[in-house]
Amino acid sequence: MKIHIDIKTMLTGLFVLLLVLPFASCDNDDNGGQPVIHDVRTTDPEKKDSTFVQGTPGQMLLIDGENLGSARKIYINNQEVYFNPNYVTSKNIILSIPATLELTGINPELPKEIRVETDGGTAIFSFHVLSPAPSIKRLLITYPVSVGDLIVIDGANFYEIQKIVMEGNEGANMEITQYTVSQDYAKISFRLPAGVDKEGELAVYCDAGEARSGYATFVLPPVINTISSTMPIIGAEFFIAGNYYINVVKVNINGEYDIEADDLRVSESNDTIYLKLPVAPAASGKITITAGGGSTQSTQLFYPIEYVIADFDTFGSNSWTGNLYQGNGTTPPYQTTGKAIGIIEKSVGPWNYWFGNVLSNIVFRDAIPDNTLVTDLVVRFECFLTFPLSTIKYEVMFGGDWSKTLNGYVPVSIASGKTEIGKWMSCEIPLSMIINRNNYSEVKVMGKEFGFYSKNASSEIIPLYEVYFDNMRLMPKVIK
Repeated sequence: MKIHIDIKTMLTGLFVLLLVLPFASCDNDDNGGQPVIHDVRTTDPEKKDSTFVQGTPGQMLLIDGENLGSARKIYINNQEVYFNPNYVTSKNIILSIPATLELTGINPELPKEIRVETDGGTAIFSFHVLSPAPSIKRLLITYPVSVGDLIVIDGANFYEIQKIVMEGNEGANMEITQYTVSQDYAKISFRLPAGVDKEGELAVYCDAGEARSGYATFVLPPVINTISSTMPIIGAEFFIAGNYYINVVKVNINGEYDIEADDLRVSESNDTIYLKLPVAPAASGKITITAGGGSTQSTQLFYPIEYVIADFDTFGSNSWTGNLYQGNGTTPPYQTTGKAIGIIEKSVGPWNYWFGNVLSNIVFRDAIPDNTLVTDLVVRFECFLTFPLSTIKYEVMFGGDWSKTLNGYVPVSIASGKTEIGKWMSCEIPLSMIINRNNYSEVKVMGKEFGFYSKNASSEIIPLYEVYFDNMRLMPKVIK
């Protein structure tokens, strides 16, 4: 049996133990003198010599002072907090800041202090419990923006703001002095002042830290960060996430055809474009977005046909289990790119192993260099679940290699990280998790079967089980 020891955790525990051991033997006879707090420290042994005047909810503190042994009550932000009398001596008290403590970020009338009441009197120490750190999601701006126009900073945790500054790229730093913060501390609204550089960074400085976002008084070129599927099902909606999707004109697919603005759906926050492919591109390529700020091309390869190992039309087929389906627009899976492989089962019994398996015959392609390491390859595919899997999970086998299968697999979307129901999602499995091989030259001579073996390893009866797979591809995890 292997035992993993976290050294930092062990040292922290040892440090606390060394602090506490004297406490247990102390009789707390500090003669009732006036209590005094000299400083506050952390119980982290790496920072044992550091003192603090601020902390965060949940943090453990060491109060250092004199005549503390007869402590009866302790207050933080004027709220009584629990402490263990066994962790109290004449010179030290160990306690944790409650996670539920009301903070001065929400109620500025609360005193920023620690107060210890003893038989000899009261000791007060100035101490600030910080709110969560701020963050900025986006700037909500209607372009073109002029002096006096409204700008909204959309984010979170805008507590205890020190200042807001528009830091211009040409050297003009403009502090925003007139602004309002929403009741949920998630938005800051202000009017664009005169004298601001056309482009730069907007910085919000709070007691708990700072948050930054690029800004411009003109429309910036669109930015492409994520494509929910690089080989989406024809007719099924997918999305492109990024920024500055303002006055979007069109999305060009691989240089072959345009999807015009009327057929695009852009989020109100101008950071997501939802669209559908009307037809499959003839070759792999790049997506280009044209918007108010110009045109931007994706760095990610889109519709990589050369890596497809099974699409059940041109490449691959169903094996001894699984059926081929074609979307009709009215029943699941609604849309398919030609045909898809799937299975439908009713009343799946308890402890049911290898029912309704999906097994595909695959074709290995020549687009991948033979010396490509297996650790640099992934299997990517589109998956549609009509109902939640509940207790159903998969054993995944690739290339007929039963020496290394992936057990307990549940499909999740690359884009959301969740198992999505009632829609096509793009999924990925690292090839090294399902085969024992070194490089692609060894992969190409493997068997031709790729299977998802269903297991209901529970006493639960599943009324309906329905799953589909399409556009299976074996490809580098990073395409150069």
